[in-house]
Amino acid sequence: MIDLNRKFEQQLQREHTTVSDYFNDTTTCKMLFRRTNRGTNPQGKLHCYFKQTEPFGIGSVIVMKGQPYVIISDKDFDESNAVYSAIAQKTNVIINGIPFVVDTATYGESQGTIFTQVDGDVIIYTGFNTIADKIKVNDNITAFGNSYQVSNRFVKENIIYIHLKQTTAVPDHYEITYNGVTSFDIKESATYQLSYTVTNNDIVVENPTITYSSSDETIATVDSNGLMTMLKEGSVNITATAYDTSVTTAMTIADSTPSVDYTMEIYASSDELKVGGSYKGLTVKYYNSEGTEITSDVIANKTREDYVWSAWCEGVDLTNDTSFVTWLSSGDVNQKKIKLAENWHYVEKTLTVKCVTDGVTISKDFTMLGV
Repeated sequence: MIDLNRKFEQQLQREHTTVSDYFNDTTTCKMLFRRTNRGTNPQGKLHCYFKQTEPFGIGSVIVMKGQPYVIISDKDFDESNAVYSAIAQKTNVIINGIPFVVDTATYGESQGTIFTQVDGDVIIYTGFNTIADKIKVNDNITAFGNSYQVSNRFVKENIIYIHLKQTTAVPDHYEITYNGVTSFDIKESATYQLSYTVTNNDIVVENPTITYSSSDETIATVDSNGLMTMLKEGSVNITATAYDTSVTTAMTIADSTPSVDYTMEIYASSDELKVGGSYKGLTVKYYNSEGTEITSDVIANKTREDYVWSAWCEGVDLTNDTSFVTWLSSGDVNQKKIKLAENWHYVEKTLTVKCVTDGVTISKDFTMLGV
């Protein structure tokens, strides 16, 4: 008995093939394989031999050289109960991500090749596990180019058998529906996230692929994610397309932003900002058409919330980067202070400070210098 085990160990080391669990490729095992008399059959079986201590047995789905097999029977190979002799059956179809064997009584075979089309009812089987167990009676399945419904299923010795009954395939019928509003005001927001529902035969399609187009991109544009950007007042048609089905929605865009009869600027004592330096004062100033400053008159009816400040460098928004930019509200409502932390990465670069007020964006560029 000891000699038999030693001989098996020696042979296993010389001739083994490493297989893995189909559903967990980190679980592996060394096996010896020998062909059965049906080894040339597309349903061909292989004898496999492995240690009894390995985590494999009837119902295991293994991968050998890229091909999935189902272990359909096993028995002790020697009196020591240390070695298993098993039959591994080659799978020939993957359904819902699970390798299955098509029962020989229900599939066609010609010159060693499985017919690509399977007609009528079909019986398939695989190892029983939590993944295969998700397939239930009355589930609809597409396989072999046909549509089937699960009419029965049962488990025997850790093998699950599933009876598929061919049904008439229902042709695809896609519909796409717009879920949002159609009237907008640029003053409230210049962007809007479009939302659509796509169905196929009244079943909602999860994560559909949708493309968008605008009839007039001078009025509004739509990016690949469905974000509409409104550029000016007017009417525009937005078309969404999914699975060769389209819906066009008429959008009306208004702009109630009050017109202003003055110009604005961001004023600072200089065009330089020191990295690691002190606060720099910023002031939004107003001028009438004659160039006379009218700041005090304009800000009399404004609050700090009417001014939205931001800071940018090379297209990167640094407004809320507290490790580098510090803001301080002080003075009148139209004033702000900014201070930059010491960071030599930004020396000699340009910082653009922006302020949005009255629906208008004004900006001022500063050269960042070392202290």
